[in-house]
Amino acid sequence: MYRIAVCDDELEYAQYLERLIRERVRDSYEISVELFQSGNELIQAMETHNNIELVILDMMMGGLDGYDTALRLRKINDRFVLAFCTGITPPEARFYDLKVLRYIMKNEAETEIAGKIDALLKAMRENRAKRCLTLHGAGKGSLQNFDVDDIVYIEYYRRKTWVYVTESSAAKYGGSPVEVRDALEDICILTQKYEFGQPQRSYLINFTNMLRVWRKRVYLLLNKDFAIC
Repeated sequence: MYRIAVCDDELEYAQYLERLIRERVRDSYEISVELFQSGNELIQAMETHNNIELVILDMMMGGLDGYDTALRLRKINDRFVLAFCTGITPPEARFYDLKVLRYIMKNEAETEIAGKIDALLKAMRENRAKRCLTLHGAGKGSLQNFDVDDIVYIEYYRRKTWVYVTESSAAKYGGSPVEVRDALEDICILTQKYEFGQPQRSYLINFTNMLRVWRKRVYLLLNKDFAIC
């Protein structure tokens, strides 16, 4: 599932964008569209889950504006696809550092906005495709592709390697955990370019799915926690 956020203090316009997004996707793939009416709400959601892949953000909002919201979001997650929507405010030079893919003008024709949404959805899917981890499945000669963000942690236990994935993604892997034939040491090398680390020798955790660190313990999704050795 792709998680999409639309943040606009005008709820009616946010709902309009949600409708366009769902119309463009139809049944091609599974999405979750969440609506936020303030930058602080969106930041809190990103801090809690950190798996939003597309953000459409109003530039002019009461309280925290679009620029400051995006700046804080980028400090949490630098990978998501970002678009700004605006009624009258043109983009400024400082916005380019935020890696904004598209600017949606609220007075544009629906066909033009739909075209920009298509481009954003395409970029979102391509972005995820770059974050694919291919391991050797339990069956001889088989390969298993994992979306990196689906992985919660990997465990070496009783001479076998097990990949634990999020509850929402377990069905596409035939359940969780998934047995693979790769050594944990080899997977450590493959995941160096991603947000993984080893709190203990027999475990490799995905920091993207980390909830918190407290009293020398790491807390993850799946109600799993590890002591930091």
